[in-house]
Amino acid sequence: LLTVGGVALGLAVVGAVHLSTKRAVSSFSESLDLVEGRSDFHVEGSGFPLQESWLREFAWFWEFGTMTPRLEGRARTPDGTQVRVYGVDLIGDTTVRDYFRRQDLQPGKEHEKQGTDPSSGRLKTESFLQLLKEDRQILVPENLAHSQGLQMGSEVNLSIGGRMWNFEVGSILDHLGIAAAFGGNLIIMDIATAQDVLGKVGVIDRIDFKLHDSRQESALHRMERQIAGRLTLHRQGDLSRQSSRMLGSFQLNLRVLSYLALMVGVILIYNTVGLSAISRRSEVAILRALGTSRRVVFALFLAEALFLGLVGTVAGVLLAPPLSSFAQLLVGRTVGEFYGGGAIEPSSRQLEPVVLIALACVGVGVAIASGIRPAWSATRLAPVEVLREGSWSAGGLSHQRGLALTSAVVLSLGCLLSFGRAVNGIPVFGYLACLLFIAGFSVGALPAMRTVLNLARKWILPWVGVEARLALRQLQGNTSRVILAVVSLMIAASMFVGVATMVGSFRTTVQAWIHQTFVADLFLRAAGASGGEWSNPLPVRTISRIEEISGVEAVGTFRGTTIDWEGVPVTLAGAGFQVLEKHGRLLFMDWRSSAEIVQRARVRDRVLVSEPFSRRFGVARGDEITLRTLSGPRSLEVEATYYDYSSDRGAIVMDRSLFDELFGDRSADTLAVYIGPGADSEIVSDRIRSALSGQSLSIQPTSALRAAALRVFDRTFRITYGLEIIALIVAALGVTNTLAALILERRGEFSLLRFLGAFKKQIRRITLAEAMVLGLAGCLLGLALGLVLSLLLIYVINLQSFGWTIKFDFPFGFVAGGLTLILLVTVVAGIYPALLASRMDALRALRTG
Repeated sequence: LLTVGGVALGLAVVGAVHLSTKRAVSSFSESLDLVEGRSDFHVEGSGFPLQESWLREFAWFWEFGTMTPRLEGRARTPDGTQVRVYGVDLIGDTTVRDYFRRQDLQPGKEHEKQGTDPSSGRLKTESFLQLLKEDRQILVPENLAHSQGLQMGSEVNLSIGGRMWNFEVGSILDHLGIAAAFGGNLIIMDIATAQDVLGKVGVIDRIDFKLHDSRQESALHRMERQIAGRLTLHRQGDLSRQSSRMLGSFQLNLRVLSYLALMVGVILIYNTVGLSAISRRSEVAILRALGTSRRVVFALFLAEALFLGLVGTVAGVLLAPPLSSFAQLLVGRTVGEFYGGGAIEPSSRQLEPVVLIALACVGVGVAIASGIRPAWSATRLAPVEVLREGSWSAGGLSHQRGLALTSAVVLSLGCLLSFGRAVNGIPVFGYLACLLFIAGFSVGALPAMRTVLNLARKWILPWVGVEARLALRQLQGNTSRVILAVVSLMIAASMFVGVATMVGSFRTTVQAWIHQTFVADLFLRAAGASGGEWSNPLPVRTISRIEEISGVEAVGTFRGTTIDWEGVPVTLAGAGFQVLEKHGRLLFMDWRSSAEIVQRARVRDRVLVSEPFSRRFGVARGDEITLRTLSGPRSLEVEATYYDYSSDRGAIVMDRSLFDELFGDRSADTLAVYIGPGADSEIVSDRIRSALSGQSLSIQPTSALRAAALRVFDRTFRITYGLEIIALIVAALGVTNTLAALILERRGEFSLLRFLGAFKKQIRRITLAEAMVLGLAGCLLGLALGLVLSLLLIYVINLQSFGWTIKFDFPFGFVAGGLTLILLVTVVAGIYPALLASRMDALRALRTG
């Protein structure tokens, strides 16, 4: 049962992580596809909106198909929910996207949906025209309407662009088509209304094109020639493929972490079958003496491994879906906050039979693979040797020199692979190095533990009680039988140490970066905006009014947008370099001072790039990059690379004057307000609110912004700690399993101790001492392996996956507390075997032993 439970947990974790990450990424990609609709391609500016005049320039396309413009933005509901805003041509957009109206059906008239096409349920054009009769009417998906308590004709206030706007619900849409995108957290309005409330009068974000015949490649080629060097063209599915690549590293890292829990389950099966062969050596000897072939003995033990694997697999497959629902909450929130601008809801919570079948195949395959070695070992000795007491050894693990040499070779190979470069952005050699280090430590665990026990016998035995002496001597004589329990503990402990060190180092680095970078007294943005999205800018007049407020010394502006760079979305931004030069303290990968770098970039019209951008695209100081601007392509030189931990997508930053010149945008997403000497930040904040009372603004002091950034960081790594806890539980099951099997095997020994006068509590102490020694060995080996894994995680895997430089910082207190907890869990895991040993019938055990 312990083995089955361990296998089930290991498989369930793998399945849950696979299902949750797949659902989150698929939901994100599917939402993009639903918004993209049936368009064959779309055109957008590279970091800037399109002038409406482009619609006239593309008038020739009506001969080949239809086109429809679109605007995008963000809004915040009264309860703080962030939603997407789409402005569309309500007449022509139905040719590209699907809209389904929700109706209150009467009994017997389920198919008579008023205002819909009876054959498809889609809204007809006439239904959309009704929305043009009244100003400020919007379409609301039923999920959002339900969460906000909205009905047809309800009024709703939305914060958009720093202002509150009042709208009327003109229609509620079924959870189909575009209304199903992003979990229904969106609203749709007429494009003219959207231009007004989003502050984009006279411009649009993109134009969708639908060909009458998808084979009309001539139209596509003509479009590419017309926009060459000025606009960006995306074919159908480009955005969803782009998002999948963008989330690939995040998804892969979580899955690899989950495989460690499964690895511990593999060791459990190996250990169980091996211990079963040990405890039943007499049966094996009798069968072999009666003529049973080695093949049959091998098949018997392999069948036992297969049975354990099958039962564990069934339990794991059943446990995976509910566990994935919990993991989905954490994964979806992380994907939404870092990549999607809001929590991502799974588009489907179905069981996905293909995934579960694959999981079952993995479980059965793992069971067979882990049972082959101990099953083969059970057939190697002649019956007379097997019947000789104490002659049987589990799997031939006694060759210490060979194991030590093998361990050294494997570890050396892991060191060499750790210097390998990423393959298509994936740290393949880094993962292989991790696997080799785990294998090397596992192989070397036996000689290492025997060496430690020999030293303990020499230096510790004279100073401990009789129970501890017996426990040490017993483990010394059965090292090859308990080593797999130690290895499973080692892997769980190394997971904890490695991830805790990586996360701790990352947090320390990010914390130092936040305190160094966020130095303004106040940070302002529109109330409906969030970090990493650029659809709610503050107008120029707002910036001017803040600069005039008493107590404000300087206002640094930041305006960002997203552009496509070699198929990857990156941030292009303009920042006030003059203010940054005087007040800012950006951290650069350069020996020069921040003020000098920023001043040179401002004067010479050069750009700064973030570290992830530099590493991902191989761009460094002195290189030139070419940007698409309103006036055509423009080449700019890179002045320096700065550290940035806000996103792994990469960023290009230039001075605001250059940004305004190239892209004609003087608005700002974020304002960094610096307070003059002697002024009070709270008083200045109140003055800003008073001066801009008609706008909905988010005003945060620096301390609040720093704390919020760290909360997001901590929330991101919750799932990794969850995976560690499960791996620890599986390892604890392995300790209980091993000790229980050894106690059953040593019935005669414990009975003899009882006849010699040992009390039950002494028998319990012996077993608990053995558990403590196993725990200490596992923790010490896990600490050593964990330190190696943390170096790989920090300097290889993380750097190649996300492009972030992290300063190593070992969290002594946290790791010491965690290892102490693991040791306590191990001792607790020995309570059941201890009770089993103390309750044994001594007379019966002696007779049968």
